[in-house]
Amino acid sequence: MGAATPPLTQTAIAAFAGGGVGTGLFATVPAVLLLYFCTEILHLPASWATAIVFAPKVWSVLWDPLVGAWSDRSYTRLGRRRPFLMVGTVGVALSFIALFSPPNIGHAALGLWVAVAYFMLASLYSIYTVPYNAVPAELGETSEIRARLVSWRMFVAMLGVLLGRVSCHS
Repeated sequence: MGAATPPLTQTAIAAFAGGGVGTGLFATVPAVLLLYFCTEILHLPASWATAIVFAPKVWSVLWDPLVGAWSDRSYTRLGRRRPFLMVGTVGVALSFIALFSPPNIGHAALGLWVAVAYFMLASLYSIYTVPYNAVPAELGETSEIRARLVSWRMFVAMLGVLLGRVSCHS
C-alpha cells in the first residue's frame, strides 16, 4: 500500500482553482467574439466564419478522448498531468494572441490564418483542460476534498467567464 498523500494546503487549492480562469475565458471569448471578429472586423464571409468556428468543435469531440487516454498513460519526471497543463497553458495563450492578432495578408490567407489559429487554440485547450479536469480525482482522497477542489475550480471559472464577458463588451 502506498504512502498517504499529504493534505492539500489552501495555496495548493488556490493554485489548482486558478486554472479555471483560462477555462472561463475560453468558454466566453471565442463564443461571444469570434464570429463577430471574423465577419465585422476581418470582413470574412459568414460561411467562412461559421466553418472556422464549427470545425474545431467537431475536432474536439474526437480529440478530447485521445488526449484523455494520452494523459492517463503518461508518466514523466514532472508527473502525469503537469506536462499537459504546461504545454496547454502556454499554447492557449499564444494561440489566443495569434487568433486575435492576424497579420495584414490577403483575404483568403487571412481566413486560413484564423482557421488554423482557432483550430490550434481548440486543440491546445483540450491538451490543457482534459487533464485539468482529471486532477481532482487524483488529488482528493475523499469525496469531500474532490468536491472542494471542483467547487473552487468552478467558482474561479465563473470569474473567468465574467472577465471574458467584460473584455468582450469594452
